[in-house]
Amino acid sequence: MSAQEAKPLLSAWAVEEDKKYSFLYVNRQYPPGHTSAVLKAFGYQPADRTVDLGCGRAALRDTFASYVGIDVSAVAIAENRKLPGAVFYHASLDDLTCLKGQSFDLAICSDVLEHIPPERLSEVLRAISEVNASRHYFNVCCRPSMWKDEHGGPLHLSVLRPQKWLDVLGVNFRIVETRLKGHSLLVHAKSLAFSNDTPTKTVASAPQPAPLIPNPAMMNVPPSLAKDGHDQRALHSPVWREELDTAVRGLGETSPFFYTRTGAALPLEGLYRGAHAFLIANGTSVRDLDLAPLERCWTMTLNNGPRTFRGQANITVDDPSRFSASIWLDPTIMKFVPLGQMEKTLWDNRMLRTEHGWEQRWEPSKIRVGECPNVVGYRRNEKFHAARWLHEETVNWGNHEKHGGGRSVLLAALRILYLLGFRHVHLLGVDFDMSAEKRYHFDEGRSANAVKNNQATYAKLQTWFSELQPLFLKAGFHVTNCNPKSLLTAFPYQSYPEALEEASLIIGDPSREETVGMYDETKVTGFAVKNAQQAVPEMCSVLVNNSRNNDLRHDAMPELFIPPPKRVTHC
Repeated sequence: MSAQEAKPLLSAWAVEEDKKYSFLYVNRQYPPGHTSAVLKAFGYQPADRTVDLGCGRAALRDTFASYVGIDVSAVAIAENRKLPGAVFYHASLDDLTCLKGQSFDLAICSDVLEHIPPERLSEVLRAISEVNASRHYFNVCCRPSMWKDEHGGPLHLSVLRPQKWLDVLGVNFRIVETRLKGHSLLVHAKSLAFSNDTPTKTVASAPQPAPLIPNPAMMNVPPSLAKDGHDQRALHSPVWREELDTAVRGLGETSPFFYTRTGAALPLEGLYRGAHAFLIANGTSVRDLDLAPLERCWTMTLNNGPRTFRGQANITVDDPSRFSASIWLDPTIMKFVPLGQMEKTLWDNRMLRTEHGWEQRWEPSKIRVGECPNVVGYRRNEKFHAARWLHEETVNWGNHEKHGGGRSVLLAALRILYLLGFRHVHLLGVDFDMSAEKRYHFDEGRSANAVKNNQATYAKLQTWFSELQPLFLKAGFHVTNCNPKSLLTAFPYQSYPEALEEASLIIGDPSREETVGMYDETKVTGFAVKNAQQAVPEMCSVLVNNSRNNDLRHDAMPELFIPPPKRVTHC
């Protein structure tokens, strides 16, 4: 029996990994990953003796004349061994003794490290560093996986920021070159085990009190987040050290906040830089307002708020079936929804015109959230912490019950408005006063228990917003409350008419502004000519009068100085 065919001695962890990925290869057509990206970034030679660590379906097999592949999946290795001219080992990356005595020009580990549990990263990277290769190439994805295992669990178990990955790799490797490509970190490194180099810190700034390998206990997922697959790692942001309350994101490193259905990043941050927005909550006081002037303002609503007023955006946190299908299907409304809800279906409550007249629908719909137009996904967390609230890489909407409870879409809305670049937010309908009689500005019932829970949440929000207000002001984020009877006192009061006027000051009155002459590059036609024609007779009249009075002083025309003429007869 050859070395590559020998039955591997896998650890208990590796045996479970074998089962997990073999299931995906057989039943889910698991994709090969982006294996070529790192080669394009740092270069290669077809003659390079290459070992592919975590080779999967051996997508690079035909790229190199000498190729060795290693994978934990017995199914993948069995299929790969049907390929001629290559060697494949069934092994896990924490035990690479099968490569002992061999040397390579290039060792590639692409789309693999993020699949390793945090507590095993050290031994895996130590084993990889002991592979005798002139160059090590790594391709690491820095976002949660869109794929799930057979039990619905995440495949990316170590989701770290790029700078953190460099710190982790720096223990066993000297970093030669790095690239950021989308959500992936590409690294060219050399093993310290085969050089005289000593480990160097990749960040020469502040001390590093947090451990290089995240504590797995800090990545536990609360039940309410587990149902939202893409939010599973949002509770503890890897970009923050809780004990310091400081961001540790690397220089020039970006963290996406908004996503498409497929998980592609949508670069919406700062899109409305410095602008004003109206945020309409669902209190009954909205019924007392004339909302017509808001047609000229940027407005965000909450939940079923578009039933009363359809603005530019709407945000939800609860199950999509609780909100009108007409909102989801309206392309003029940008819908912000937790990313994990993209595959959930709607409830069809539309009033539609049919051949029999208007017909009210009331039935489950097969339409999924992600199939609707103008839908934007975001990742959320359930642990409120004021000091990091404005800057953490997920959107907080309050506390999970294990942290004291209290969650609200209002928190998520304000954070998203800040991320979009708005710096002046005017609150409408934030009454913080619900009862059996005073529920919402749209038709909806509330049980006595629901009213009680809402009132308890209002009390928590009052405390949290009081903590956030000084941080808002420090960041130049100004929030005003336009309801004089609101029980939320954390933000200053501003009357609704004053808010409307303030929001429109920079724009003025577009219906009255001059446009004739705008196409003229010199801008000497249209309004400019009209203005000059009106000004000349008036100016000449002043000159004639002053000439008669022999008083041609410069200060007689403070707005426009023209040298005094020798003789003025007529205009």
